[in-house]
Amino acid sequence: MGENTGIDWATHTFNIWRGCSVVAQPNSGCLACYARVQWEYNHGKSGPDGGPGPKFTKWGVSGVGARLPNPSTFDHPYRWNKAAIAAGRRDRVFSASIADVFDDHDEIDRNGWRALLWKTIWETREGLDWQLLTKRPENIARYLPPSTASIEVDGYPPWGDKGWGNCWLGVSTEHQAAADLRVPVLLTIPAAIYWVSAEPLVGPLDLRRWLTQSDENHGRCLSWVVVGGESCSTEQHTPRRMDLDWARDLLQQCEEAKPSKAVYFFKQHGNFGPDGIDYGLNGYGPDREVVRDGKVITEFGEGKKLDGVLHHNWPRSQMKTPRPQRPIGRPLKGKTPQTNHVALASSRYVRAARNIKSAQDIELAESILKRLRALQGEGRNAVPRKKGGEKDKERPDMSEEVAALIKFLKAAMAPALIGCKPRSEVGAPPDSEG
Repeated sequence: MGENTGIDWATHTFNIWRGCSVVAQPNSGCLACYARVQWEYNHGKSGPDGGPGPKFTKWGVSGVGARLPNPSTFDHPYRWNKAAIAAGRRDRVFSASIADVFDDHDEIDRNGWRALLWKTIWETREGLDWQLLTKRPENIARYLPPSTASIEVDGYPPWGDKGWGNCWLGVSTEHQAAADLRVPVLLTIPAAIYWVSAEPLVGPLDLRRWLTQSDENHGRCLSWVVVGGESCSTEQHTPRRMDLDWARDLLQQCEEAKPSKAVYFFKQHGNFGPDGIDYGLNGYGPDREVVRDGKVITEFGEGKKLDGVLHHNWPRSQMKTPRPQRPIGRPLKGKTPQTNHVALASSRYVRAARNIKSAQDIELAESILKRLRALQGEGRNAVPRKKGGEKDKERPDMSEEVAALIKFLKAAMAPALIGCKPRSEVGAPPDSEG
């Protein structure tokens, strides 16, 4: 779980649960799994004799081992979503970095963890794009939000015939056999964006047939290709070297894909540099911290570049980027903060709107609406002059904030106007436009 992850193609990582099963395939990408090493380091050395402690659970073959929930992090995506909306950007969340979202272990659905993940993804759609990656595409259709899902009961709607706009589906393709097995299955599932992670890339890979829309691909194609070499401790596993010609060929495949060019992301060389030397767990050409303009920043090392070029590219989100939020009543730059009656009153208006229970409360709300409309009509005069007078152009325009307050108040009043029923029972309020 990372606030700002070291995985360069994601902004954050998120794990509803921790734990996974090894995919037992020849030359599998699981052989040097960093998550398994991290798990064993954190949970396997806590016993008094240096052996497995009480928290240890085996990270084994399919169907063996437990999954542990990660409740301390459940609220993090909501915080990230709020920050992204305020900044007017879309952040990317990789899930799950130490699990597989489409793992079929019986504890996952029995405890409701996957349903909680879908609810979280849906409720953070305004500011977060979720990058789901699996080695089990055959399980995707079974575990997606079903057609019977509803926001009122489950907290999220059905997956639908186009998928959710903020949810990207991807599969690991460490070599050609893995791609041949997983990509065709992936493209049978509706999704906003399809992608592959060719990391660790342990063999040549030809993705051309899936980089172009075709009937064979159900009219779909891959939009994003992530490439990287293997990095691991030699104590755990002998690292496999990525031939740079494999990475260069994938770059060319993406650039030549038509009618729309697929996006290419080169993540790292891994243990081995272009010179063929094993540089160990930290890999070839690691990042370094430098000081610029008095600030310490991380500068990408040569290990993140292919032939000296940084290829950090992402597909365009299928969701609208939120507009940056401007605090209500923010003073103009260089000006003394002024008393802003709209800003001061807004919290009282919101509290009043949330407590409408009687006809008297409705009268109060209507009087508030009347005052707000008066302020809206006054435009820049919504902020009174300071003593001594000031020019109109120095007063902030509060019309947008006032309109937003009117819209909120009318929506909050709607349940009271039809018998104080909960809003979820009556649907959208009538005439909810400001």
